[in-house]
Amino acid sequence: MTVETVKAGLAIRVTQADGRAGQVQVKAACKNKSNGHWYCVSHQEGFPNNFDKDTHIRTGAHEMVWICHEHGAEAP
Repeated sequence: MTVETVKAGLAIRVTQADGRAGQVQVKAACKNKSNGHWYCVSHQEGFPNNFDKDTHIRTGAHEMVWICHEHGAEAP
């Protein structure tokens, strides 16, 4: 298992639950880490809770970013 986090300033592609995709700029982390969810950039998949995220990252390589519900993509 390899898990890396996306750095602030990078542009990533994010696919939303409804299938729409687009480029977003990763921002520096905000202080509120309770209002958002993890997103695997490698597999274009978001996780509503830590259990689902932890199950996903058990094997393989993953590049993760925090999606703040208020500010968008952030470096964790």
